[in-house]
Amino acid sequence: MEKIRSQITDHRSQLSEREVLKGLIGKPYLAGGRGPQAFDCLGLHMEIQLRAGIECPEIATPEDPAEWEALFIETLHNHYCKWQRPMPWCPVVFRFRDVDGDRQMHWHLGTVLPDTRKMITTTQDAKSHICTIHNNPLWTATLEGYYRYMP
Repeated sequence: MEKIRSQITDHRSQLSEREVLKGLIGKPYLAGGRGPQAFDCLGLHMEIQLRAGIECPEIATPEDPAEWEALFIETLHNHYCKWQRPMPWCPVVFRFRDVDGDRQMHWHLGTVLPDTRKMITTTQDAKSHICTIHNNPLWTATLEGYYRYMP
């Protein structure tokens, strides 16, 4: 298993940012979107991983936010390992409360870029874009962690 993991890590680190992100910047947000015309945050991450030769597990997108959260957490814990620091192409996960202040937690993710200070993400109010992780108060206040998919 360790040999497989190191091969995946080596392969991902050799990919050029331009080659992986080609055609992804500026794609519109669509809840449950898996491309190629529109993505949600998970769909965008899955497309980037696929371009890196890694097929990540799909997470259904039910209407009920609590059901989606449970599926997201289950997938995160069953298929990903938490890392102490950002690694190129790994998911960066954010957790925050709804703006209405309800008790429901909401999850979001981006994909760390090779320089490890930036990520690509998409949100309901923005097309897919590159932004810094640590200079944005929203992201720094809600950072849950960095993860790595482990087949």
